[in-house]
Amino acid sequence: MDILDGVKTILKITGSDNDTLLTLYIDIVTQQILTVTNRKSLPQELRFTLIQMVADLYWEQTAKTLATSTGGTVASISEDGRTVGFQKTLATEIQTAAEDRINRKNELYQYRLPYRS
Repeated sequence: MDILDGVKTILKITGSDNDTLLTLYIDIVTQQILTVTNRKSLPQELRFTLIQMVADLYWEQTAKTLATSTGGTVASISEDGRTVGFQKTLATEIQTAAEDRINRKNELYQYRLPYRS
């Protein structure tokens, strides 16, 4: 399974309508990972981290788009068994998202090289 197929599986996306956008997200996140880890190529062990980070970026951008298109009054978003509420629990959701990013960054640091190779 390649990266794009993995992302589409997690997001439960069928068809190729979003392939260009998802490929762009894959390129963006891959570059972020390479920068953090000081590498020129992605280690095999980080493929699933890349897939999850791209899915997270997609969900984040989808939430922003929905909030903008509805005037910022989105009560909640449900996708892939995850529900994010924006009314009473916004602070909690922001904290959880921040913790997820920290955990992913810590995961990347395990593969960090002292110098770019």
